[in-house]
Amino acid sequence: EVEKKERLMLKVEAQFKPEYFTEKLKIPQEHVKGFLYYAVEDEKLAKYINAKNKGLARFRLGELATQYLTFWQESKK
Repeated sequence: EVEKKERLMLKVEAQFKPEYFTEKLKIPQEHVKGFLYYAVEDEKLAKYINAKNKGLARFRLGELATQYLTFWQESKK
C-alpha cells in the first residue's frame, strides 16, 4: 500500500512541475512534499492520475490544495 502511494506521488510529480504547486496552488515550497503525501491519499486523484486525465487531476489538486491550506492555517492557530 505504501509503495502504491509512493508510485502515485512520483506520477503526480512527473505530470506537474514543482512551480505548479507553489505558483498555481499557492502551496509554500517547504510544504509541497507534505501536500503531495496528503493528495495521494485521495481516491479521486489516484483514479485521475492513473487514467492520465491531467485536466481532472489538475482540478482535483486545486480542491485538495484549498483543503490542505485551510487545514494548515488552522493548525497554526
